This record gives sequence, structure tokens and C-alpha cells, in this order.
Amino acid sequence: MRKEMQKSNLVLRIWAVLALMLMLSIGSTVSAQTQDVDKMVVTLSMKQTEMKTFLDEVSKQTGLQFDVTPELLSQAEKVNIDAQAQPVRAVLGQVFNKTGFSYSIDGNSVKLVRKPTQEKRKGVYGQVTDKDGLPLPGVTIRMKGFNGGYITNLDGQYEINTDLPEVTLTFNYIGYKPLEKKVKNGTAGNFTMQEDVGELGEVVVTGFATKNRNSFTGSQVSIKKDELLSVGTKNVLTSLANFVPGLSVLEDNLGGSDPNKIADINIRGRATFSGQANLPVFVVDGSQVKVDYVNDMDMNDIESITVLKDASASALYGAKASAGVIVITTRHSRVVS
Repeated sequence: MRKEMQKSNLVLRIWAVLALMLMLSIGSTVSAQTQDVDKMVVTLSMKQTEMKTFLDEVSKQTGLQFDVTPELLSQAEKVNIDAQAQPVRAVLGQVFNKTGFSYSIDGNSVKLVRKPTQEKRKGVYGQVTDKDGLPLPGVTIRMKGFNGGYITNLDGQYEINTDLPEVTLTFNYIGYKPLEKKVKNGTAGNFTMQEDVGELGEVVVTGFATKNRNSFTGSQVSIKKDELLSVGTKNVLTSLANFVPGLSVLEDNLGGSDPNKIADINIRGRATFSGQANLPVFVVDGSQVKVDYVNDMDMNDIESITVLKDASASALYGAKASAGVIVITTRHSRVVS
């Protein structure tokens, strides 16, 4: 009896050892498979390739098995990848992020699912730029059939909330040709406005606003960028003197080669028989600046210059403008009426 009990206990111990060994074997196999995936590398070069072809090639090089429905494969975008001995996880992430898939790896199996689609943005939105791709802030936008309007922000961007499936927008900006475009709800309307050279010559920029040339009664001279560049690019004020009657830039020979010495500038003559001339007021993009700033400006950045010469200058800027006003508008920022 005793021998039979010993024999039974021995069998139980053997079974326990075998079960333990089997559990350890399964755990080590799973761990080895996970480690193997992390060490796997692939070499691929594909352009506009079907997703199924991409998965088959990865499976061939790594032994991974992909779990994906034929329906998802038929909806997948074409694959573009160029990888030389790269980790398989990095390659899968790069491809699946571009094609709208997410994946999970369990042992030697890779399961693919479609990423949830984001809620579609409502309304119309976009950005308005010039021909050089620079944003246009302050563009007036009107929606056809509705009162009121909108303007672009400092980055040239706009957003209009509407439930209409499609709207017609008109864009207006001084110095640019009007633009009319249809935009569908939920889509981005990015547009480029073209300069209207003829219109630039028909307005007078006073520094406070822009006025139609026909309605402005003061004495003024307007010069555009192309005209300034036609006489040289060394100095704004020297070039300006070629277009404004009565404007003189007097070099101070006593200053010698001093680069910081600013020449005397006259528009309406001297206020005294001796001493320095009264300098005009300088306004750049609506802000008053010193003559040193204007003297150092790059002429390629200037869009137009308006010189106010008579009482209209004093009416706008007071007694300090008795010697006239030089208003400069740069190509990146314009005064909007």
C-alpha cells in the first residue's frame, strides 16, 4: 500500500514539473516573438504600390502575418516608401499614418483597423495671399446676399460660420483687383489676389487713410516703386528728389565721409536764412519715424511714396508738418481706409 502511494506521488510530481516547463516555454516563446519584432528590419522601395503588395512583401521579409479585411485593403491608398534596412515598426508606422490605418502587434500577428474619421469642419475658411505667397491682413470679405462683412487677420486668414452648402465671397483690398469666388461649406478657400497697378495710381495715401485722387484737393505727389527703382537703389530720399518739384537733398560737404551724417532735406524751403532746414514729417505705414529710419530703408520694400506739400499736411499733422509730410507705404503693410 505504501509503495502504491509513493508511486502515485511520483506521478503527480512528474506532471507538475511538465506543466511548469510547458508554461515557461509558452512565456519564453511569446517574449522571443516580441523581441524578434523589435529587431526585424526591412528593405523596400515602392511607388504608388497597392497596399496588399506592400503587406505581402513585409510578410515575406519578416514572417509577420497581417490580419485585415479585403474591404479595407480595397479602400486603402497607394503606398510610397523607400526604406533601407529600417526597423519594421518604423516602416509600418510611416505607411499606416499616411494611409489612415492604425495597427497593433500581438506575437507574430499584426491587426489593421481604419482610424476613426474626424468631424468635418463647418463653415468656410482659408487664407488670402499676394502673388509672392505673403499673407494679406485687412482684406474685406463680403458674403453675397448678406449684409455686413469680415476681414482677414494678421496672417491673412478668415473664418465664416454658415450652414449654407455653398457661398459666394467677394474679396477687396486696396491696390488689388477685386476677387469673387465660390466656396463649399467645410472646405478651405485659399486665394491669391493680384495687384491692380492702375488703381495704385488713382489713390492718395495720407498716412491716416487712402483717398481717391479726384477727391483730394491738397498739393501732393505720388510715386510708385517701379518709378523709384528706375533712378537707382542707393538711397530713397535721393531718388525721391527726381520726382518731387521743390524737393532738394543738400549734401553737407563738411561732414566728409561720416556715414551717420544725414543730408538736409527741403520741400517748402528754409524757415530761416541760417541754420538747418526744417525737416518734413516722415510716416511709414501709419507710424511717424525719424529721417534716419527712412534713409536706411531698402527701396525694394517700398510700395509707394506720397509727398504732401501744402496746407493739407498741416491740417493732418499740425504745425510740425509745416515743412511737408513724406508718407511711405511698404509692400508688406498698407494703410486701409
